Amino acid sequence: LERSLPLYPEASRRLAVTAGELRLLNGDGALDALAGDWSAAGQRVLLRRGPHRRPLHAALSEFVTVADLRAAGAATGTTRLSVPLRPAAVELDVPVCGTYAGTGGIEGPSTLTGQAKPRLYGFKRNVEPVLIDPNTLIYQLHDGPMQQVVAVRDKGVALTNGGDGASYSALLAASVVSGTFKTCLAAGLLRVGAIPSLLTADARGDNDAATGGYNTGSPAGIAQKLLQGPGGIAGANGADFDWPVGEFGLWLQGGTAGQAVEMLAAAVFGWWGTTTSGRYQGGRLAPPEDSEPSLTIEPFMLAAPPEEIGPLRAPWWRARVGYQALGRTQEGDQFAGAVSATDRAFWGAAWRSTLAIDTGISAAYPLAEDGPELVSGFDLEADAQSLADRLLAIFGRPRRLFLARLRAGGETRVAAGAAEAFSPAEVAQRSDLVITMLPDSPDVEKVALGTDGIVEGAHEGLIYVDMSTIAPSIAVKVGEALAEKGV
Repeated sequence: LERSLPLYPEASRRLAVTAGELRLLNGDGALDALAGDWSAAGQRVLLRRGPHRRPLHAALSEFVTVADLRAAGAATGTTRLSVPLRPAAVELDVPVCGTYAGTGGIEGPSTLTGQAKPRLYGFKRNVEPVLIDPNTLIYQLHDGPMQQVVAVRDKGVALTNGGDGASYSALLAASVVSGTFKTCLAAGLLRVGAIPSLLTADARGDNDAATGGYNTGSPAGIAQKLLQGPGGIAGANGADFDWPVGEFGLWLQGGTAGQAVEMLAAAVFGWWGTTTSGRYQGGRLAPPEDSEPSLTIEPFMLAAPPEEIGPLRAPWWRARVGYQALGRTQEGDQFAGAVSATDRAFWGAAWRSTLAIDTGISAAYPLAEDGPELVSGFDLEADAQSLADRLLAIFGRPRRLFLARLRAGGETRVAAGAAEAFSPAEVAQRSDLVITMLPDSPDVEKVALGTDGIVEGAHEGLIYVDMSTIAPSIAVKVGEALAEKGV
């Protein structure tokens, strides 16, 4: 199993994971039915590691999970089957948007059949809603409940908000006069009173209570919604996304849930993926000199000498970050004559930019680069400025990159002089002193007195020290049981 982080902004933000393949011995033909069976593709593959014993096999409780992966295809082979493996993040390769049935009403006219329904997360400016009922001028901004329609404009001229209807039928029955609009936030809809020339809106999107309601549009909160909603990932609320906080917008009209999370990660210069245990996570790079080491690599931990990754890249003297990215831009006759020059300039620019500059870098390094502009999803300049400062801190000095291949965890500890055992009983059998520090009373009782527990490997003269904070009654019970073994 190999995982590598994306380092530069132009790289894919998903963790690069190489999972290899699972090889199954099939000399007796018992697994012949798996060969060529594509129904297994995409299924969960849980890899566990434990002791090998004869004649009786070890109990499943003695095995620990090594990886939670997915089958990438059908098994191939005869006496030995090979199943290609992929990380659990491939579960998000599913459509992020539903599609219109084209049957009329909220499912749109026949001309929309099969077209993706829009999804809006967080706050986004100047998006162009989808016309789903040409006769009643009903448009859709989000497929589901949404938080707020902040503003609606026709060719840049603001319309007046006439209130909200509780349902699609209520919106259909409402009276909407020219120059105004009404909404149905429960279904992500709006209705205007006259045929518009170019309708755009500023809005705050998904407010589905099943995925936590509206969460101020933070990137991490949007990621959680994508996992739980379109992604259908059970337990996704346990995911950990360490991304910057700020009001953020994501407007989707197709693609997969994985592509949507990728867009999020790219727009905050973060990374995302799954751990080998299958848990979703996201993070971001930090200047190494400003961070505590997350891992100290000793020589005995290396499976091979470190390799430098090239070619070397020049440091940046400037970092640029875009913010207030519009859903669409307008120009020329796409504005009404009454729209001011200031508003024309605002709605005509795809985004605004903020900068972080260090002239000392360009003076010290003649070939220093002007870093590529990163267009974020943030709405506030201050949030974009923080990101620009971070980018310059990371890339505004010479860096060298190395690939260090480490031994597996157990191999590393053994290489450092540890002995490997597969059960508390085996530990007790091979030791003169056993020390435990466990969370609670049931854990101590299981490790000390359970199946393959310390009691089964205990011997005369063994010293057992439990440093857990547990109920006195359990401590007495364990002590009495082990005392019978001479402990």
